[in-house]
Amino acid sequence: MGSGSIIILGATPASEALIATLNRYGHQLTLVDPNESLLLKTSTRYDINTICEYPSYPNSLALAGTAKADALIALTPSDETNLIACHVAKSQSAQIECITSLQHTQYAWGQTSPRYAEPIDSALSSTLSVFEDIKNLIKHPGFRHINHLGTKYVSASFNVSVDSSFIGMTLGQANQSLPKKMILAGLYRQNNWVKFRRNIKITENDTLLLVSSLNNLSHPLFTAQSTQNIILMGISELTAQICDALSEYDITVIEPSQTLCHDFAMQHPNITIINDDPLDKPLLLSLGIKKAITIACGSDDEDNLVYSYQAKDAQGYKVFTLLNHMREGHIFEQGPIDYTINAPQILCDEILRDLLKSQNFLNFYTKQNYLQIASLLINNTHPYCHKSIMEIKLPEETFVGCVIRDSQPIFTEKATQILPNDQIVLYSNHTKHAANPLESMFLSPSFLFHG
Repeated sequence: MGSGSIIILGATPASEALIATLNRYGHQLTLVDPNESLLLKTSTRYDINTICEYPSYPNSLALAGTAKADALIALTPSDETNLIACHVAKSQSAQIECITSLQHTQYAWGQTSPRYAEPIDSALSSTLSVFEDIKNLIKHPGFRHINHLGTKYVSASFNVSVDSSFIGMTLGQANQSLPKKMILAGLYRQNNWVKFRRNIKITENDTLLLVSSLNNLSHPLFTAQSTQNIILMGISELTAQICDALSEYDITVIEPSQTLCHDFAMQHPNITIINDDPLDKPLLLSLGIKKAITIACGSDDEDNLVYSYQAKDAQGYKVFTLLNHMREGHIFEQGPIDYTINAPQILCDEILRDLLKSQNFLNFYTKQNYLQIASLLINNTHPYCHKSIMEIKLPEETFVGCVIRDSQPIFTEKATQILPNDQIVLYSNHTKHAANPLESMFLSPSFLFHG
């Protein structure tokens, strides 16, 4: 044990996102899938072992090395295969950590685990993970990203517009103007997070990083046009989750498939469902798209992108796009779409978060080509404990965003000392396909499994 050996089941978009990250930091990765073509595509891109076998068979898992592996991560498209594989792996090695992602919420469980969950250390719901990524952005549409830090606080960033009251303020002055339980944690300027100094003046097109209670995001300093209308383009598991969880909104679903519309209407009788082309611009305008949050959330990535571009052409207020499979989905972050929901990356972060839990991490989050952020709990033996911010040795372009102490975020100075039970928030720039500072610190085999 402790070799950095990880078995990944299923050659899927989520597994490739995970492989692409872990492969950079020296992990021994073995990918198991019955499709030889998919294995070949993945193995030509990354330095991994592959086994062309059915992932839940005992012989397949033994061949993959369950006896010596640190973790098994089941990401096949079949929930049944994932569950069985975790059971078999635990029977072969009681010490192996088993993580799986479930496509369907029927297998998910809450506080009390059913007996079939006993061998599984962590079960993620792919649909719920994706929904959590956008839920708060729907409620607070003025922000560029919102992510829970593992406690009652979130990190959130917003772009400074020409009419913002922050323009001309120094960072120190801006921080003083914020409500309680909110602090400034970072400044993004000219495509980089820069060293935070109190006397830097805020200008148009800057992006400010906040650590805040969720309720404070509704403060007048940040409110944008609010909306109670959501237009969903396409039907998928995410469509159903949004309709179930956000019943307070006026939701309209547009779907070109008559069969999907019929089945969805039977399950959601209180939702307005239109069997029509989501590219019909007069239809979009008639539905009030200029004041609505529009989410292209079908199962086909290309359709979602085309629908989103049409929604922006119809002057949709905020337009989100779900990307289920696209390897290079981050390239659309620079386009007209307001928010790209990168499902493979969201699941990858969830898995890394689970692997880091044993090292007292509360959160690990990536917005590709923009931000990577982590929060961790400091204990008495942690090397940061009783050191000042200035004394902590961090990689270049890595910053201490804040310290949360006694349930209060602290605006940090160089002399701020880190104490036991503090929660420390670190962040850095992120570049796709590159070794990134936070990843380099925390994702090596020696740290991930030993701290």
